Amino acid sequence: MILLQLALYFALLSCIAFGGLPAVVPEMQRIVVEVNGWATHDEFISWWVADLWERYKEAPARIALQRAIAPLVVALIFCGGYVVATPGSTPDWRLWLIAAASATAMLMSRLNPLWLLAAGGAIGAVLLGS
Repeated sequence: MILLQLALYFALLSCIAFGGLPAVVPEMQRIVVEVNGWATHDEFISWWVADLWERYKEAPARIALQRAIAPLVVALIFCGGYVVATPGSTPDWRLWLIAAASATAMLMSRLNPLWLLAAGGAIGAVLLGS
């Protein structure tokens, strides 16, 4: 229900966004932070950082930072995969097979990750179905 409410309100804001997104960001912040409490003020400001990240995508400092954090991102993705593939105390080979196949498909193709997620769910339903 909250997502529907948010979508409808933002759709209404898009009708008055003649100056682009910056024209309605203050109202978005008021609704998200002050009225509904869906995010804190600091969390909403962090969205602004994403804009800066995109704006300076060719800056040498950003490129260096991105290269520096790449191993951390890979490790976090691996950890997430480990948690999903090992739901109990004993690893399940079927879940590891799905995770390995998904990782291979991502590395070897340019498929949208949503297709891989859907395929993993379907394969999991078949392999894990009782």
